[in-house]
Amino acid sequence: MIASTLSCRLAGALLAGGLAAGALLGATVPAHAQDGGPDLDALARCLAKDGRVEVPFREERLVTSVDEMLESTGRLIYVPPRRLEKIVEEPRRERAVVEGDRMSVFDASGNEVATFDLSERPGLKATFDAVRALLKGDAAALQGGFKVSLSADPDGAAAGAWDMRLNPRGDDVGYTLSHIDIDGQGAPGLVGDGGNTPCQVRTIDVRLRDGGRRIIHLRPGA
Repeated sequence: MIASTLSCRLAGALLAGGLAAGALLGATVPAHAQDGGPDLDALARCLAKDGRVEVPFREERLVTSVDEMLESTGRLIYVPPRRLEKIVEEPRRERAVVEGDRMSVFDASGNEVATFDLSERPGLKATFDAVRALLKGDAAALQGGFKVSLSADPDGAAAGAWDMRLNPRGDDVGYTLSHIDIDGQGAPGLVGDGGNTPCQVRTIDVRLRDGGRRIIHLRPGA
């Protein structure tokens, strides 16, 4: 029972962190004048990764049963082409790893407490498929699992600020996952004149059907 509870909790945490682990420190694109809305294909290519990426994060998790936000910090790691790892360091050490379509959960001592196939959890699988699509620069694959809305963020502090919403297409996925909101900077076609802006995801906001919510703030370069 303890292992099962830990598995579900960390699985949910990695759901929020999955997208974060991928679209972190994208390539720098030449700045140019805004010529309309952001282009998904261009942004996906800009966010694509061909090497190991590690970034610190701070996560806020809304626990609906007690109506309280819990906070954790740690590191997100992506190793091409299909490995995602989330290491929670505070308030206590935990680790979850997705390798291919298998997910494993480890306790503070490094003992594996659970492992399962992502096909058993459609919401998680769809999310990780989306992550891999972004990491590969495959906008078509991303759109295969989600209805993607991408727009400029005129209120964003950074050059080329953008907002993305992912609405799941499948009913089995949508049963648990409502949508994912992502904001970032450096969208090709939106960067102002006079410099270069790295493509980055800054915040991922995961909304669940049961009212649960996870907000993960990325800290590239920290």
